[in-house]
Amino acid sequence: MPWVIANPDRDFKRGPLVFSTYWGRASDSNRFDARILTSQPTKEMDIFDVKFAHVEYTFYISPADADGKIRALAMPLYAPHDPLQLGG
Repeated sequence: MPWVIANPDRDFKRGPLVFSTYWGRASDSNRFDARILTSQPTKEMDIFDVKFAHVEYTFYISPADADGKIRALAMPLYAPHDPLQLGG
Protein backbone atom coordinates (compact mmCIF):
# COMPACT_ATOMS: atom_id res chain seq x y z
CA MET A 1 0.00 0.00 0.00
CA PRO A 2 2.70 2.62 0.81
CA TRP A 3 4.06 2.32 -2.75
CA VAL A 4 0.67 3.10 -4.29
CA ILE A 5 -0.07 6.28 -2.36
CA ALA A 6 1.84 9.38 -3.49
CA ASN A 7 4.55 10.42 -1.03
CA PRO A 8 6.79 13.26 -2.30
CA ASP A 9 9.26 12.91 0.60
CA ARG A 10 9.75 9.17 0.00
CA ASP A 11 9.99 9.67 -3.76
CA PHE A 12 12.60 12.42 -3.37
CA LYS A 13 14.75 10.31 -1.03
CA ARG A 14 14.54 7.30 -3.36
CA GLY A 15 15.22 9.31 -6.51
CA PRO A 16 14.17 8.53 -10.07
CA LEU A 17 14.17 4.99 -11.44
CA VAL A 18 17.55 4.16 -13.00
CA PHE A 19 16.91 0.57 -14.13
CA SER A 20 15.13 -2.66 -13.35
CA THR A 21 16.34 -6.15 -14.24
CA TYR A 22 14.56 -9.49 -14.11
CA TRP A 23 16.76 -12.04 -12.26
CA GLY A 24 14.56 -15.10 -12.66
CA ARG A 25 12.56 -17.34 -10.33
CA ALA A 26 13.43 -17.62 -6.63
CA SER A 27 14.36 -21.04 -5.27
CA ASP A 28 14.69 -22.65 -1.85
CA SER A 29 18.12 -23.98 -2.84
CA ASN A 30 19.54 -20.44 -2.95
CA ARG A 31 20.27 -19.19 0.58
CA PHE A 32 19.36 -15.58 -0.27
CA ASP A 33 16.00 -16.56 -1.73
CA ALA A 34 15.28 -19.11 0.99
CA ARG A 35 15.49 -16.40 3.65
CA ILE A 36 12.77 -14.42 1.87
CA LEU A 37 10.60 -17.39 0.91
CA THR A 38 10.24 -18.68 4.47
CA SER A 39 7.93 -15.79 5.34
CA GLN A 40 5.85 -15.85 2.14
CA PRO A 41 2.62 -17.73 1.39
CA THR A 42 4.02 -19.01 -1.93
CA LYS A 43 7.32 -20.44 -3.10
CA GLU A 44 6.84 -19.19 -6.66
CA MET A 45 8.24 -15.67 -6.78
CA ASP A 46 10.04 -13.76 -9.50
CA ILE A 47 13.08 -11.65 -8.59
CA PHE A 48 13.65 -8.12 -9.88
CA ASP A 49 16.62 -5.86 -9.18
CA VAL A 50 15.25 -2.30 -9.05
CA LYS A 51 17.72 0.60 -8.84
CA PHE A 52 16.67 4.13 -8.06
CA ALA A 53 19.12 7.05 -7.94
CA HIS A 54 19.70 6.74 -4.17
CA VAL A 55 18.66 3.20 -3.22
CA GLU A 56 18.47 -0.32 -4.64
CA TYR A 57 15.86 -2.96 -3.84
CA THR A 58 15.23 -6.58 -4.65
CA PHE A 59 11.57 -7.19 -5.42
CA TYR A 60 10.25 -10.71 -4.88
CA ILE A 61 6.84 -10.79 -6.59
CA SER A 62 4.46 -13.73 -6.79
CA PRO A 63 2.63 -14.38 -10.06
CA ALA A 64 -0.82 -12.84 -10.25
CA ASP A 65 -3.81 -15.03 -9.34
CA ALA A 66 -6.67 -15.66 -11.75
CA ASP A 67 -8.28 -12.41 -10.55
CA GLY A 68 -5.10 -10.46 -11.41
CA LYS A 69 -4.07 -9.79 -7.80
CA ILE A 70 -0.54 -10.29 -6.53
CA ARG A 71 -0.74 -12.08 -3.17
CA ALA A 72 2.90 -11.97 -2.08
CA LEU A 73 5.54 -9.25 -2.29
CA ALA A 74 8.85 -8.76 -0.49
CA MET A 75 11.25 -5.83 -0.95
CA PRO A 76 14.62 -6.20 0.79
CA LEU A 77 16.69 -3.03 0.73
CA TYR A 78 19.64 -4.61 -1.10
CA ALA A 79 20.61 -5.72 -4.56
CA PRO A 80 19.79 -9.35 -5.41
CA HIS A 81 22.05 -11.86 -3.64
CA ASP A 82 23.92 -9.13 -1.73
CA PRO A 83 25.47 -10.60 1.45
CA LEU A 84 23.86 -7.79 3.49
CA GLN A 85 20.50 -9.55 2.94
CA LEU A 86 21.67 -12.33 5.25
CA GLY A 87 22.37 -10.07 8.22
CA GLY A 88 20.03 -9.97 11.21
